[in-house]
Amino acid sequence: MRFFLLFSIILLFSGCVARNMQIEVDHVYQRGEPFSYAGYKPILAVDRYIDKAFEYVYFTTADKNKLVKASAIYLLPKNPKNQVVVLAHPVTGIRKSCGIEGNFYQWAISNYIKELLKNHYRVILPNYRGLGLSDTQHRFLNANDAAMDVLDAIQASIKLFKFDGDIPIVLWGYSQGGQATQRASEIADFYAPNLNILGSIQNSAPLILSSALEDFIHKKINIFHYMLIPYILSGITQTMPEFQLSEEIISKKKFQNFSALCAFNAPLFLVISNPSFDVSRISEQQLAITKSYFVEQDAPKYHTNIPLLIIYGEEDEIVQKRWRKELMNKFCEKNLVVEYKERTGGHMSREDIAISVSWIKDRFSNIPAKNNCLLYLKSK
Repeated sequence: MRFFLLFSIILLFSGCVARNMQIEVDHVYQRGEPFSYAGYKPILAVDRYIDKAFEYVYFTTADKNKLVKASAIYLLPKNPKNQVVVLAHPVTGIRKSCGIEGNFYQWAISNYIKELLKNHYRVILPNYRGLGLSDTQHRFLNANDAAMDVLDAIQASIKLFKFDGDIPIVLWGYSQGGQATQRASEIADFYAPNLNILGSIQNSAPLILSSALEDFIHKKINIFHYMLIPYILSGITQTMPEFQLSEEIISKKKFQNFSALCAFNAPLFLVISNPSFDVSRISEQQLAITKSYFVEQDAPKYHTNIPLLIIYGEEDEIVQKRWRKELMNKFCEKNLVVEYKERTGGHMSREDIAISVSWIKDRFSNIPAKNNCLLYLKSK
């Protein structure tokens, strides 16, 4: 609770980010191609561990195979190994300044970044379309969008920074970033088959959204979930234009205004200041659209041979325990290699770092991944 209050307060002072002029590169107009780059100055806590840093823009896939631009940061540590960790960050807003370039967003996961750099891993910090230097809008909790953004950020970095084509890669995502890395591991076989991905970590990730829908409709949710509702509605309206918000649910003017804010507390203030806000008032048609959106984001969608590590806090205030009771059943039915861990604490914990970095080292050392599904299926 204290972490999230601090998170919201500091966000108010973290909107301004100084950037160097982007240098456009010779490019082909196709997904996974770099468009431009510039030198980048990370926050001090991270900067001391790096040799060089760059912010770059690349192309990724949008609806109907159109292309949009997304951005990412590449951190080259001192004495780098020929190994890459892609760290996908949590999302706290849907405006462009909510990207990983913002000083506060790096601070929030700076301990994660530092531990990777101290182990001399090359680090890619992908943004999701609509954040950072993107030229489109962000669709909150859209798993396919975020997964393609992650994979195309890797493809672009290989070309721009001259990585070996078969450089070993591990994906690590926290919260919505975990949703992104999970879906990325599923679609990599057909979307980016050239990438040598050895493992994927889902840290406090909303992997089965449909299990949460009834609680949202019947208001069995806490203050943190109320903060997320406007972002979720925005994601649905951006993805499914047929979903039209009525004044009975939320003031359209306030709904439009909130998108200009970038903080967890911004949508909370929006909800509190709008007495008519009531998601239980949505029509049957709107409910059907909402359900289809939530189900579409559910994991797993496809089989993958990439090993997965899934971590939750026993008292996670965002991803409730009851929402993940069917998780292992769904994952194991797909014959996936899954190591599932529950730790003490809530949505974010330093314990995640020790668990994840140890698992990353094992993947790069070619140690076989533990598979809890073998015991799970035998016990059924």
